Amino acid sequence: MDEKFKVFVYGTLKTGEPNHKVLAETDGEYRFISTGTTQEKFPLVIGTKYNIPFLLDDSGNGNNRRQEN
Repeated sequence: MDEKFKVFVYGTLKTGEPNHKVLAETDGEYRFISTGTTQEKFPLVIGTKYNIPFLLDDSGNGNNRRQEN
């Protein structure tokens, strides 16, 4: 399979986070490409016992969220 796909990953799948092993233990190739920031502000809540981040659908409130590596 020579097809390549770009996948947006945030939260616990990022490098150094608890579920990164899901990516690391899969067949194939992955690499960090860049960071991103939301154009609009959104509130971010970190919930559940797994510290999963959720952006709330409340555009204009909160902060511009930045995705870091």
